[in-house]
Amino acid sequence: TEPQPLLQLLRTMVFAATKHRHQTRKDPLKTPYINHPLAVARILAEVGIRDLETLQVALLHDTLEDTVTTHPELRDKFGPKVEELVSSLTDNDQLKPTTRKLAQLRTAKSLHLKAKLVRIADKLHNVWDIKSHGIPGWSEERQDKYIAWA
Repeated sequence: TEPQPLLQLLRTMVFAATKHRHQTRKDPLKTPYINHPLAVARILAEVGIRDLETLQVALLHDTLEDTVTTHPELRDKFGPKVEELVSSLTDNDQLKPTTRKLAQLRTAKSLHLKAKLVRIADKLHNVWDIKSHGIPGWSEERQDKYIAWA
């Protein structure tokens, strides 16, 4: 039988925490990176999102891009739909940053609703972080550009 949704969500949190265990945020406090996916999931939960897949994608949204995680690994652990949604939110790190941002804008309309919700919560949390703490090494102009783009 399928594990209960809460158990699946907890397993997803543990997976994401393990994958991001050596990473920190860019903020001055070097916050553990896992706080970001947790915050993205929390934002969605606070506005009433209860869909398990959406919350799992929120927790996993940076794993393919920022950790040693493979598509088959996500598919095996969380199913093809979660893997597909996470993949749709993953930037091509072979592209220059400006080209990457343009690619995000081009694909935004075609994203599945669940992925759109995660993308919005992700950007919201990033903007909140920048406004609350700033990012060391980023000029005010660069921070403002990110916020305007988000």
